[in-house]
Amino acid sequence: MGPQIPDPDEPVLVRSYSFVDEADRAKSLLDAFGVLAFVREAAPRGDLSPQLLLRRADLARALELLDGRDHSADLASVPEAHLPPAPDELCPRCGSEALERVRRNQFDDGLRRLEGMIVLMLTAGQVRWGLDRGVRCRSCGHEWRR
Repeated sequence: MGPQIPDPDEPVLVRSYSFVDEADRAKSLLDAFGVLAFVREAAPRGDLSPQLLLRRADLARALELLDGRDHSADLASVPEAHLPPAPDELCPRCGSEALERVRRNQFDDGLRRLEGMIVLMLTAGQVRWGLDRGVRCRSCGHEWRR
């Protein structure tokens, strides 16, 4: 009988860690590069440290990625998932995503505007009365406060 060929889908131990968050960071790095891994957490009695496991077929790639070097340049080429915008990221009037932040003045009449500017000058800008962050839609021009 010849040598037995190992199953490429068999889970293998890559590394053991002292803390679960270390194993989770390593798993996140592997996930970012498309290497499926999972963390086996420590046993309640403390006789097993957190372990990072993955498929035998991915072992060489995982060891290469976990070599300790900075992979930020490699991650720049990984496409990010595009999630649909949240409801507060859309214009309530036209539904456009083309929004920009604007500073609006709350003081509509001249006297209140002057009053607000005096307060700003006297407090050396510590109080931000009169200035409000708003949002403007670049598509239809609608403005509102968030």
